[in-house]
Amino acid sequence: LVKQVYYQEEEDLGPPIKCELCVTVSGGKATRREPLVQLVQCLQLCMGHFQAKAASREREGQEVSAPPVMGEANSILQSLVERMASADMEDFELDRSADFTSGSSVGDKNRITCLAVAGTYETLLEYCYSTGDFRKESCVQCLKLFDKCVKVYDLLQEKPRRQEGAGPGGVAARRAGSSSSAPVVTKVACSSLSLRCIISLLHSLFIDVTPSHQEPLKVLRESSGFVKYILEVAQQKIQQIHDKGVCSEPFHYSPSKIFKSCCSMGKILFRQVETGSHRDVGRRDKGKSVQELCLDVFSLLLQTIKIRYPSDREAFFSNVNPDFGEETKLSEKAHFFIKHFQRLITAVLNGTVREFVSRDIPTLVACILQLTSDLAPESSELEQVFQWVSSQCKEQHIDDLNASKALLSLLLSTSVQTGAIKVVGSNGRILFI
Repeated sequence: LVKQVYYQEEEDLGPPIKCELCVTVSGGKATRREPLVQLVQCLQLCMGHFQAKAASREREGQEVSAPPVMGEANSILQSLVERMASADMEDFELDRSADFTSGSSVGDKNRITCLAVAGTYETLLEYCYSTGDFRKESCVQCLKLFDKCVKVYDLLQEKPRRQEGAGPGGVAARRAGSSSSAPVVTKVACSSLSLRCIISLLHSLFIDVTPSHQEPLKVLRESSGFVKYILEVAQQKIQQIHDKGVCSEPFHYSPSKIFKSCCSMGKILFRQVETGSHRDVGRRDKGKSVQELCLDVFSLLLQTIKIRYPSDREAFFSNVNPDFGEETKLSEKAHFFIKHFQRLITAVLNGTVREFVSRDIPTLVACILQLTSDLAPESSELEQVFQWVSSQCKEQHIDDLNASKALLSLLLSTSVQTGAIKVVGSNGRILFI
């Protein structure tokens, strides 16, 4: 169907995909006629499944012969990667002069077309990365597809605001001081990248130390815009799991597989927060750094595991930090992570850390608050947290209002948990003991 309807074989006749065919206008209303992105996804997933099976058979010494349809599908995908990477928005009749007015047939049609183009770019990026075998050429191609995708999402984000009149919180205000080489992308639709691809990319960006992979991956690692984009999509996926228990995904994931994916992502992100190994090369924008985004996603992961997998929290901790022994108790595991976040907060307040600043203290405190629920009310671990936050509130001079509020909230919470204060009476009066 992709080849027969939407794929443009003749390079001189127009863009590689006929996006206009997936939109129909009837009665002054534009609607999506065909799920073009999902069709390209199916093609990419079929190709990936065949290649994985073929690689497995080759390792077992079996002869592999590709059926003609697989060779044709691979040729289409490779052609789409090359041609979409060099295509411009104008090729799809999309530019900054296009109408994106909500409610109008033309505006809705352009919006649907934009989403189809952006989703196709993401799907091809996943194909290029998953089949590229860590070649430098494939990493360069991934970056080209990402840059094109950002331009489309940027148009979707910016154009309606300009037409409706941007206020103080509009695009111009958010982009003040931003670097064009590291764009900040606000997602306007669910990303087409799979959770499996996101986890694999995070591993490649932060963990992979294979010598032969370093030069190709350097291309991706040095693009802070790309790294932040992958983290933003990861946050989007985890937020969906937090809210609904599932995420927008081309694969069907059971709850147990989703939990394993959360564990894999948590291990990568915590290591990155712990080591601070990534540096934002040439970072000039005023947005959050890579380290801060890693912390945000890890904090959301802690909340998600607590809500969706409350009985598996101990397993999650063990997966994030495999050094725990079999006899390590849940409270000891939680306290291990708490002490790490305590050290980070102290370092921020003392000005001895570069990766995090005072605006990150509320997120660090949120992580501690999530973890204190796993400490026994009268345990020495909880008492340590209470004494630590008490000393921080007494001894530190904190200028950041949100940081002060967060630490005070932690102090009150641990005070109640340890019994230092009790809330009594119908009006919630606090009596100090």
